[in-house]
Amino acid sequence: PPPPPAAAAADPPLSVDIVIIGAGLSGLTAAAYLKKEGIESFLVVDEGGQGAVGGTWRDHAFPNAGTDTEVPTYYPSFLPTPETSSQYGKRDEIMSYFKRVAKEQIGEHKFLWGVSVASAKFDGSWWALSDASGTTTLRCRFLMPAIYSISCKWPHLPAIPNRDLFAGDVQHSMHLGPQVERFRGQHVAIIGCGASTIQIAPAIAPVAASVTVLRRTMPYIIEQASAPMPKGRLAWAFWRLAYELRNDLYTMFDGSRRLEWLLRQWVRLCFFRKREAHTLPPASQPVQCTRRCYDYCGFIEGIRRGTISLVDASVNAVSSFSASGLVLRDGSEVRADSVIFATGYKTIGGDDTTDLHYEVLGEKVPVSDRVPNLLMPIAGCPIYCTPPRRTEDSACRTLPQRATPQRDGRIVRR
Repeated sequence: PPPPPAAAAADPPLSVDIVIIGAGLSGLTAAAYLKKEGIESFLVVDEGGQGAVGGTWRDHAFPNAGTDTEVPTYYPSFLPTPETSSQYGKRDEIMSYFKRVAKEQIGEHKFLWGVSVASAKFDGSWWALSDASGTTTLRCRFLMPAIYSISCKWPHLPAIPNRDLFAGDVQHSMHLGPQVERFRGQHVAIIGCGASTIQIAPAIAPVAASVTVLRRTMPYIIEQASAPMPKGRLAWAFWRLAYELRNDLYTMFDGSRRLEWLLRQWVRLCFFRKREAHTLPPASQPVQCTRRCYDYCGFIEGIRRGTISLVDASVNAVSSFSASGLVLRDGSEVRADSVIFATGYKTIGGDDTTDLHYEVLGEKVPVSDRVPNLLMPIAGCPIYCTPPRRTEDSACRTLPQRATPQRDGRIVRR
């Protein structure tokens, strides 16, 4: 019998100087800056479908979704000024701007969609990027993982007992979608009181029978009207400077207990003078220990009007589900037809997540080393590598001298 036909040879991996993983804000910014500097030998890879830029914004469409920092400080200053209706950007405006940057500033031919990178191995000269099957699909000299140290694919859901007894709907905030009509007439419980809750609760409150927020740590929530944005790059530059000065004022107090105490009193006096005690963070809570949240959706106003209620879960924690809601530690019950977990995400590299695995010169990069330094290049390593704990134990000890991409795409070592 004739011999069986030979298996078709696999396509050789595509080779470029630079690969950027992720088409969110960080990835788009990196790609646009490379184009600005005249560097052409790069690709942006993302696991989303064709043209699915946006990263976190693509995957999150909950009600009132938007930035909680002023627009001029959110977008890179070297990119065109976005068209925005107000001081804080809304999700639809952000997504439109990302698509514009991808098309006009980067070029659609610079993106590879539907590509999931499971591992990255560096041999001293090249990175080999492989998918989950182990097939190497890309090779590059410089690797830029434009991904965050939390995995928004893996929402954190607290293990609350008796969930199977609950007759209502349970969802994480990332799966909500923008429509609120399905909550009409319902009693809604939201677990968590971070930036997402501050935007979601005011959107649901007008249609729901009640909205109860169970919070553990109360962040510094600053009520802020979302004013129209001024036109022109000069106005944006002044706005950015004002924001940076304000932020510097907060951070300069770190490390000094007396100055930190003065800052807390100033913040409470300026922003919280009309607030009830239960809407305030503890007087002993440092300003920098939690993310400051800017409330331009009406969260605090909803508490004042009684359409949103707060439960201090740090004192009276949720102990279990019941058929009709949530049972608290003291035996009382929060009635709920729907429960929303606004409880964040699992950290990349956790035992129960799947993420990008790195190997440098045959040595696996420990999670404890790579998570805090996901985007930090160090001397001697092409964009990504683990920082050495000890000189003799460093995965970077035999790497070549630092390499720099040039404007024409060539690599020059120095």
